[in-house]
Amino acid sequence: MPDMTGPTNYDKITYYYYVTYYLFPREVGVSVDQPTRLTKDGFLGRTAESDQEILTNGYNATVNFPPDGMLSLQLLGPLCDLPVKEPANPEWFDSYFDLAIAFLLPLLTTLAGMWLFRFLFPTLNGQLPLLEQLTYGLGLGMMAVAAATLGIKLCGWHGYHLVFLTTTVGAIAEIWRNRKIYWTGMTDGCGKMVRRPVIIALFVTGSLVFLILFRLAGLQGLVEYDSIMAWSLKAKIIHLYTGNDIVQWFSNPRLAHAHLDYPTLVHRCMPPRLTRSVMWMNLSPNSGPLGCYCFFWSP
Repeated sequence: MPDMTGPTNYDKITYYYYVTYYLFPREVGVSVDQPTRLTKDGFLGRTAESDQEILTNGYNATVNFPPDGMLSLQLLGPLCDLPVKEPANPEWFDSYFDLAIAFLLPLLTTLAGMWLFRFLFPTLNGQLPLLEQLTYGLGLGMMAVAAATLGIKLCGWHGYHLVFLTTTVGAIAEIWRNRKIYWTGMTDGCGKMVRRPVIIALFVTGSLVFLILFRLAGLQGLVEYDSIMAWSLKAKIIHLYTGNDIVQWFSNPRLAHAHLDYPTLVHRCMPPRLTRSVMWMNLSPNSGPLGCYCFFWSP
């Protein structure tokens, strides 16, 4: 990416974030005399003076961003040296099975997390309303899913579908164990709704809004700045690699802008009580490390 170094080009760092994410794991450089280094004064180093100099430093293409903001890609070498493919989603991307996982995983995580809630807070089990207990179950379940996912990956195993199957078993066992409590809660809630048309209207409206947002999350793709710069880049690393490869990528200074030094289980810093207002934000593909990884985990 030429013309990116120095304090006068600091406003272009966003371009680097987007190109790094979409071209990962390919190397993206901004200078020819040193590895990519971003400081408070912008990128350090010397920009290339010619296309030949870029080629001699091992790069195959240049990416320019004219004033109109439209990306311009120029190949510098033969096409055989730079494989170019037509953009396409993987086969599993729009499958019904993947859609079912994305829709059910938050619910399954909540129910399976109830086992952790009762184990860690046995005295609160009979003191809190059912919905508040489920909220705590969601928060604890998210932390458990993130920890299990990272642990499996660091052991050198991809473990596709393992989280989904584990949470499914935990959710089924939770429903069976407390079937009377959940049945009573559902019947009482439905009874109150029938007697209050306003609540029915709000419930139907909220359900429609959720379904529309759920569908748009799969159609629109990633557009939020922090998701592309940091959370989704981490998700790509964890999805594509295992074991020591993950450690090496997380130690790469070229990707320091993605805050790879942040704890992977950063969600544990959030009190579970707050998850009622941010639960879908953290589990949606557009925001949150766990949500982004669940999006990639589904195949």
